[in-house]
Amino acid sequence: MHWPSIAGGNRFAQSFLGRLPVPVPVGPVPGWHAIDVQWILSRQQEFRYFLRFTPVATVGYSIYIYNITWDEANAVRRSLGLAPFDIVDEMASRFVRRPTVDASDDRQPRVAIYARRSADEALVMSDEVSESLEGLNWKPVDAIAIKDGALKNFDVVVFPGGKAHEQAADLGSLGRMKVREFVKDGGGYLGICAGAFLGSSTFDWSLSLVNAETRTGTHYVPKIGDQMWLNRGAGDVQSQLSESGLAVFGGGRSLFQAIYTGGPIFQPGRRTDIGEYVILARYTSEVYLFEFQRNTMSGTPAVIAAPYGNGKVILIGPHFESVSGSKEVVSRTLKAVAKVERPESRIRTAGGAATSKHVREKQKAAEPVSG
Repeated sequence: MHWPSIAGGNRFAQSFLGRLPVPVPVGPVPGWHAIDVQWILSRQQEFRYFLRFTPVATVGYSIYIYNITWDEANAVRRSLGLAPFDIVDEMASRFVRRPTVDASDDRQPRVAIYARRSADEALVMSDEVSESLEGLNWKPVDAIAIKDGALKNFDVVVFPGGKAHEQAADLGSLGRMKVREFVKDGGGYLGICAGAFLGSSTFDWSLSLVNAETRTGTHYVPKIGDQMWLNRGAGDVQSQLSESGLAVFGGGRSLFQAIYTGGPIFQPGRRTDIGEYVILARYTSEVYLFEFQRNTMSGTPAVIAAPYGNGKVILIGPHFESVSGSKEVVSRTLKAVAKVERPESRIRTAGGAATSKHVREKQKAAEPVSG
């Protein structure tokens, strides 16, 4: 946990934590904070900026708990005339700075799209997904192929919309394990709507690739009965990219309007064995059917990203494949999670260690030629 001293000055730190080993930045920083309200309202005003944030919990009557995101911290820093932080945390840097495969050359990501089998055993996927992938290197795969290890031939797996619990049941425990292993070994996972539910840590059947849950349960509506939180209806929603999202998606666009059909409303999960997520976009509007759902969507994450093992995961609530210019959006998203290096570009040396092909070729060229 980040104590308020790390956000404001070392006087508080010395009294509670002793001498700090690193310089203390001035102004708000992202992370978890616990601070007594007396410090927020003190005459020195060194922590007065906490009034610009909303606490997520309290301890007793005076200790306020905050969970400040990178974007929230930077917004307040700018308003105070302070320099914003670069995206330097490990999670964000893996998405923003890690080299990706250029789709313009022959190393474009090889994409596996999960597709269910129809009654006549044909693979079926939506027209929107197919159209948004036009010109990219992709193939449909079903649960049987995933269980048989087919993902080893791909750089990214995409789980599109549908019904998440049916996707999970189709995969079974073996298929879900294969997907987790694929991502852990460096593969990418893109989940859209139902696929985002599947990639979260909400349900027992979830893949738990990201420490994010979705709001579930029911609420009693007079004269109607219990209604599910997830049953929000469908409609157009707007999302705004965060600084991390702009760095990942690029293209000069910050606002997206997309179709929403009941995707997840993300909130921090309770897992301690998987990493936290970075917010790439937030909803700036909402869809709801019942009054109890009002004001529970706008401002929440629409797109989140996180590392999982050596791989990367992006979960998208609305249907970004439905937005104007979706091909570019989908292409950038796939490149953001794709493997940096193809499995076949690695060979085994005599000692058994994996070495990239171009490094091995340089080694071979440097060897003396006899004859």
